[in-house]
Amino acid sequence: MAHKFCKKYLASLVVALILLIYLCQSDATLSKKDKKKPKKSGSRPPGVAYDNKKFPNNCHVCRLMVEEIKHSLKGEADLTEEQLKEKKRKDRRKSKAERKREKALPMLVAIEEVCNSMLGYLPQQADKTKFRYVKSHDLKEVNSLIKSQEENDNAADELARKYDAYRHPETNRLLAMCDEIINREENNLMRWNTNEEKEDLFDYLCRNRVFTVEDSDECLNETSARDDLWVKAFDVVLEKHPELRNKQDL
Repeated sequence: MAHKFCKKYLASLVVALILLIYLCQSDATLSKKDKKKPKKSGSRPPGVAYDNKKFPNNCHVCRLMVEEIKHSLKGEADLTEEQLKEKKRKDRRKSKAERKREKALPMLVAIEEVCNSMLGYLPQQADKTKFRYVKSHDLKEVNSLIKSQEENDNAADELARKYDAYRHPETNRLLAMCDEIINREENNLMRWNTNEEKEDLFDYLCRNRVFTVEDSDECLNETSARDDLWVKAFDVVLEKHPELRNKQDL
């Protein structure tokens, strides 16, 4: 009889143990799901597009690269006519090697920095006629301004930190594709920089070297959404402070 009691007791214990293990696993599974849900919905800041595995394409990357390189090289373009004459007078006193080195330096700096600048872009939720990528700084400033008007400055600061901490998968791919292009085309960019009569860089780099027969150059003609972003922000400000609209009309 004691033997039968022990068998029943052990059987009950095994059943209870199995039930306990099942319940623990169920709780753990639910806990994991609960943890994943907020992360999925809360990680992407407002105005940022969902990841599209097809993007960026060669057109997107090359456009951003050319814009960044042009911006880096624009120093001499901002000189006045008198400043340019003074620069040429000084250049004539230098050796040919010095002039060649100084001419190459801005492009070397641009090449060194261009791919790191890709980390400053995010894909935006915008009209399809607009260029897909915009500087994360602009998205952050615009949406933080709107947040401050709709809620308060603390909410705006919190949103700004969210942008600073966010890294989009398409941004990572922009960086990787830029690195590949620079590794292939660095010498060609240096050669372009030495030409007195320079071909448009969008043609020289993008259309003639980076693009394949399957690539479209449509994105080179798309307008940036940066101005639209700021118009949206100012509309919100004017809605909250209509007295500013009267001053603007004056």
